[in-house]
Amino acid sequence: MAEFHDHKTLGFLGAGKMARALAAGLVRSHAPFLGGIWASARTEATLTRFGEAVGIGRFRPAADNRELVSVSDVVVLGIKPAQAQEVLEPLKSAARGKLFISLLAGVPTARLERFLGPGARVVRAMPNTPALIGEGITGFAGGVSASVEDLRLAEAILASVGTALRVKESDLDAVTAVSGSGPAYVYHFLNALIEGGVAEGLTPEVARTLAVQTVLGAARMVEQSSDSPISLANQVKSPNGTTVAGCNVLAERGWEAALKEAVAAARRRAGELSAG
Repeated sequence: MAEFHDHKTLGFLGAGKMARALAAGLVRSHAPFLGGIWASARTEATLTRFGEAVGIGRFRPAADNRELVSVSDVVVLGIKPAQAQEVLEPLKSAARGKLFISLLAGVPTARLERFLGPGARVVRAMPNTPALIGEGITGFAGGVSASVEDLRLAEAILASVGTALRVKESDLDAVTAVSGSGPAYVYHFLNALIEGGVAEGLTPEVARTLAVQTVLGAARMVEQSSDSPISLANQVKSPNGTTVAGCNVLAERGWEAALKEAVAAARRRAGELSAG
């Protein structure tokens, strides 16, 4: 983890699931740069859940969003994208000199910088839901005012819940389509594999265990191998064997083309959201 010379107070503006995951990840990883944790939310129930996730004694609830921004060195934006202008524009005077890490899907850094006013620095991030268990991957990019130090700090914060990967902001819509939406594709695949096993006589429990571990193991094989996924698939296929029979059906149904089209559709929709 990157080293920083002073402690940073982190404020979470919006304390929903992803904000809770990030804050809990920072506490769990004993991030050496972590000072205080503050949070603001629309409801007391949301703040209570946030406190339970990070440890009640580890955070302070802010009286309002302005206080949160004023006391924080870094502000994590976890509000709904449609609320960005309404919530951020009143904070311009407090935002000057602060670093904002945005988790808002489809909202470009330039738009956030406009809402926050001169002097605010913005890093835009696209985490995915496995961050909730510390296994996420987050693509991130800095706005025009973000410094090298800002990007190092953002990477250290985001890496507390998995892997952080710096990309060009113009690539973030594609990141959204692959890793942001990607878990849902995998869940659909797993559901079909489990249901297929049950249809062939396995109990739901056995089918689930087999399917989940198969996906985990296969992903690890790809991660640790220099071979391409297709090369690894070919190593499983014996001529006229069971795997070939199954893969022939997948090819006939065009499932690989359908998945590529799904990624393209998600990318188009992300672009529409970014265009605002």
